[in-house]
Amino acid sequence: MRAMFPDRFLVLVLAGLSADSASAGQTEPAFLSRAPQALALAFGSGDGTFHRLRQDCTTLAGSAANAVYYDTVVLGNPNNVELVLDVRTQPPGGDGSASCDVNRDTVMMAYADSFDPNAPSQNCIAYNDDAPSPNLDRCSRISGLAVPANGRVVVVVAAFSNGENYPYDLRFDGTALRTDVVFADGFGDAVLPATPATAYAAHALSGQVVVDGVMAPIPQDSWVDGVLGAQGQFAGFAQIAPMTLSGMTDFGLLTTRLQWIDAGGGFGLAPVSGAASLSFAGMQLRLQSISLNGAPINIGGECRFSPVSWGMSGNSGATTIDVSDPQFSIPTTSDACGGFQAQLNSLFSGTLNSVDWRLDR
Repeated sequence: MRAMFPDRFLVLVLAGLSADSASAGQTEPAFLSRAPQALALAFGSGDGTFHRLRQDCTTLAGSAANAVYYDTVVLGNPNNVELVLDVRTQPPGGDGSASCDVNRDTVMMAYADSFDPNAPSQNCIAYNDDAPSPNLDRCSRISGLAVPANGRVVVVVAAFSNGENYPYDLRFDGTALRTDVVFADGFGDAVLPATPATAYAAHALSGQVVVDGVMAPIPQDSWVDGVLGAQGQFAGFAQIAPMTLSGMTDFGLLTTRLQWIDAGGGFGLAPVSGAASLSFAGMQLRLQSISLNGAPINIGGECRFSPVSWGMSGNSGATTIDVSDPQFSIPTTSDACGGFQAQLNSLFSGTLNSVDWRLDR
């Protein structure tokens, strides 16, 4: 991240401080092929609003929840076997056991096939407000969520009340996470071919991403799911868990929680030995939250930079595939970013970036 900002940046930051930060909530954030352990989301001004349900799939909430922010994740199953998921919200960086308080109070609904915000009861198959817990827990959780064979389910996460904005993680567990066939559509134009699940393999991913000189290690629970053909042909999708980017600026320590989302898939060659090359053309850099010297900055509900292309090359061996892109470009954002669009473009857009990957074969 650049140390030199426009002089007006400090004034805008101080004016934008809030008790909790909103961030880059997508209307339909995507993950493809394999659900990441956690998907970084947030409610804010860039999200759509609707009149949410309460208690069950048929009852509308009162006027205090008739214009709540929401995020939508579409789960598609191209396999001939029903898959079962456990889906819950949690504070950013939670481990699946953390609880939510009244400042991160979510409501979760699940819909068969499609979701219409103007008809919130239509197709609703599951609802949860407070997750089952021995203690008060304002997180939401739907267990035993069945994604039918060759079908799809839409998960909608909403804020409890009108105007609430904050970052959160959406966590996935369940039997489907070990079959490598769950994926999301509805974001961009990405579609995973309906290849039998046995053709896909989850390759554990490690390495680092550098954005303008600031390095962040690729977190655990990151994967590349794809097909490795007999001649080393590769096709698949990357699943990168949320990460933190932290660096000094002229005004102090700037810390950003972000996630790289692969909305396009990749291809390339990775033989058992020799030169390897992988290309990913549909990456998106999504900012979830930003703080300056520990104080959150309200960046609104939409803040993403895309498309980003990674053209990686390196060496392929019998156990690992090591590839890198020494300089990729991040375009400027077209999102509002809480009014900090120009400042965030100055921070993140440009070419002083690199990515290094190691995949387990």
